[in-house]
Amino acid sequence: YAGKLNIGVGYAIAIPNTSLALMPHAGIGYSWIFSAKTKIDGKTIDHFDKDDMGGEDYKWDNMPIGWYAGLKANISNKVVIGATYGMDFTKITKGVRIRTISVSVGYCF
Repeated sequence: YAGKLNIGVGYAIAIPNTSLALMPHAGIGYSWIFSAKTKIDGKTIDHFDKDDMGGEDYKWDNMPIGWYAGLKANISNKVVIGATYGMDFTKITKGVRIRTISVSVGYCF
């Protein structure tokens, strides 16, 4: 279970003589991972427990901080498509940094 807070800025740029608007956006994100458990062969492993994960270096950080940037396009004031890329500044565990790519499609009523 996790929660996320994104604080960002964006701007809409209307393309003259078209029905297209581009909306770049960027910001920082702060996550809270409340629970991270995996069940393997009947045994539950808690990713925040140093004994379950094999030492302090391998237990998970439950509050990673990162950044994101993307671009959305509003087409004909009805359809919005977009893509965003993000990456954590901090590593969730030794040698592991989370990166995300998201694609969105929406319809404006």
